[in-house]
Amino acid sequence: MENENTAPSTRRKALALNLDATTYGTFAEIGGGQEVARWFFSVGGAAGTVAKSISAYDMAVSDALYGPSQRYVSRQRLEAMLRQEFDQLMALLGPARGDAKSFFAFANTVAIRGYRNPGKGRGWVGVRFQPRSHDEPPRSSSRHERTKKETGRESGPQTGSRDATVGCLTGPQFSEP
Repeated sequence: MENENTAPSTRRKALALNLDATTYGTFAEIGGGQEVARWFFSVGGAAGTVAKSISAYDMAVSDALYGPSQRYVSRQRLEAMLRQEFDQLMALLGPARGDAKSFFAFANTVAIRGYRNPGKGRGWVGVRFQPRSHDEPPRSSSRHERTKKETGRESGPQTGSRDATVGCLTGPQFSEP
């Protein structure tokens, strides 16, 4: 149970963003961290927030979407994802909805512990956004994450929960770290 002295839950933060009629964007997730968009769909109201959700697990698919990369779980891959997704969103929806919406692109690239990866999970998470409609240039925020769980089954959902609460996506008050 939440009270005014506790931080809002992941569910409450996701719902608040979904109910914000001015914020609209894309979720792009590659690798093992494909849980964030699910949070926004599961709390309801996502039709007003989510323009697109995309996930890629195969490296060839990731390369086709974002260009070749020497490392898939890297800041460089994350930045390529954010750039591609934000630019595409602006090109497709900016002219028609730019007066009423502030656009964002959220991305993560995550490697979780598994059969071929016995180490701890790790990943990059970030967002490119407009604090207000028509803000140019967009702002970006990213961070490196490490999972604390011991198995891939535990790491995926934990990553999604943590990513959804990092403060990148909490409504119109997007902020930089």
